Amino acid sequence: NARVESTSLSKARSFQSNRFWGTVNRESTLLGVTDENGELVLSGFELGDVLVSATYDDGYLYQSTGDVAALTDITTLQLDYMPIIEIESEQELAALNALVEVPMMVAASPGVRVGIQPPSGASQKPCKKRVILSSKTDSNGQALLKVCASASGDYQITSAGAVSAGALTIHVNNTRPMPVTSLDVRPSSSGTITVAWGEPEFAGGVPIKTYNLVAKSGKQSKKVTVRAGTISFTNMSVDIGGLTPDTVWTISVAAVNKFGASANVQESVIVRGIR
Repeated sequence: NARVESTSLSKARSFQSNRFWGTVNRESTLLGVTDENGELVLSGFELGDVLVSATYDDGYLYQSTGDVAALTDITTLQLDYMPIIEIESEQELAALNALVEVPMMVAASPGVRVGIQPPSGASQKPCKKRVILSSKTDSNGQALLKVCASASGDYQITSAGAVSAGALTIHVNNTRPMPVTSLDVRPSSSGTITVAWGEPEFAGGVPIKTYNLVAKSGKQSKKVTVRAGTISFTNMSVDIGGLTPDTVWTISVAAVNKFGASANVQESVIVRGIR
């Protein structure tokens, strides 16, 4: 999430000849923020030597650097030093409502604010006042957070003054499943679609009983339950027919075990009519 900006690139360029003069405009990207891969593409008219600068500023840590860009190559801008949060494990298995300790390290960086953000539905109340969701690193660059494992999911690592480590995935036994891992919806024939999905990353430590599918379009709705022991359950794929054609339908899928249903994963598709 570094901010990158270029000088000597322009959205407009003047031109002049014996018969015409004016300005040419084009869609351009003169500045932006790098993506999760640290990449960004800038574009525009070249008006001279192109200087590209990158700045990182989260309110605690500030660094900037610059370089002259070679237009035919990838220009790499590297900050002098960027603290990175390290965690001992990226995945934990926990009992329901157990207090999970999350040691963190930011090498040689005291006073860095670190935190952990539970996923939606992961209440911290069962663990009462023992939870520590935010802290600053000590003189050794270490911090110990404590989170209540009330639901399975990705507990996001946050920081100010260092680069986040991403997330800690906690699998909690005896809870509802995590969402299905993929969803593919395709028209197969007139008024019919084929829905395929991937099994949840973690099923709550108990078997999945059903996959509940719902197709909706305006006030129209159709429910399909895929039960354990059926071919559709094994293949994680089912056809849904009887849908009004030439209409957009939204399909949602939830995995269900004895503790409840996962969050829905959904996708929209236009159902074909007779051609």
